[in-house]
Amino acid sequence: MKKEIILRVNKTYSFELESHGGGGYSWLIVSNNEEVTEVQLKSNISEHDINLTPLGKNYPIEVEIKALAKGKSLIVLEERRVWESDATPLNYCKLIVTIK
Repeated sequence: MKKEIILRVNKTYSFELESHGGGGYSWLIVSNNEEVTEVQLKSNISEHDINLTPLGKNYPIEVEIKALAKGKSLIVLEERRVWESDATPLNYCKLIVTIK
């Protein structure tokens, strides 16, 4: 996924990514200009609900991008198993964010 986003300072943009957490995958922030944007990855599923669901169940991950200052930020997210450092990511998300 590749996308361009335009935000104003102090505004937030949110969206969901499909997650394969049940297979041991996690979304990781690989690139972000921390002077321009703040990126948070969140799960809206409670730990209680996760414990009650079948093994292998997947939940979406919410990505929240907050515009901190004017400029540009290249945000790259990868979905991978953290213990497989040399493996190709299962998925990726590349965002070009312009803050005005």
